[in-house]
Amino acid sequence: MDLKTDSTSWGNYINNAWNITNSNSKYAIYDDKLDNFDWTSGAYGIKDSDTMVLLSTGASDDFSKQGIYDLAGNVIEFTLEHANLISRAMSESPCAIRGGDYNYNGFFNPAAANRFKSPTFYFNINLGFRVVLY
Repeated sequence: MDLKTDSTSWGNYINNAWNITNSNSKYAIYDDKLDNFDWTSGAYGIKDSDTMVLLSTGASDDFSKQGIYDLAGNVIEFTLEHANLISRAMSESPCAIRGGDYNYNGFFNPAAANRFKSPTFYFNINLGFRVVLY
């Protein structure tokens, strides 16, 4: 599947199903308000398409492309890229949040196209970042 058009077949989103058999993985299931969760060790098993489950990195090779995990789904990414031209002028929201996460259902647009402005102090349970060395 091409990430530019559709990553839902290999990303961890709310509306896809998968089977985790890795006994070394960890997962967290949130309550309906996304307030409470606990990490659990072990294989999750089969997830249906209506369950929100956050996975530890490396839980399954199904979520790895060319040796890189979680390129699609699991958490949205906090980046230093400007969300759009308007946010460049807004010092309170200089960063962009990109992608989709484990509870994203694609309602607004494909996860690969998501760009939201964000202040640098923003935090959330479904927000992460990717360290890039070059």
